[in-house]
Amino acid sequence: MAFAELIEDVKKLSYDELEELKHLADKYLIELEREGLYQSHIDSIKEYEEGKLTSSSDINELKKILDNV
Repeated sequence: MAFAELIEDVKKLSYDELEELKHLADKYLIELEREGLYQSHIDSIKEYEEGKLTSSSDINELKKILDNV
């Protein structure tokens, strides 16, 4: 089914069906965002373990790190 056909089918839905579709779309979007955050978290842990990340509590060292970005 092409996207244009899908849009035409959506236009034929009742108000209640549209509300349910909106609810489901919002739910799926939230889940996609969560998956993206989780993947970023996993990638960050991997980079940390590989020594690709640097950190410091020394303000001067932090400034040097930011200057190199």
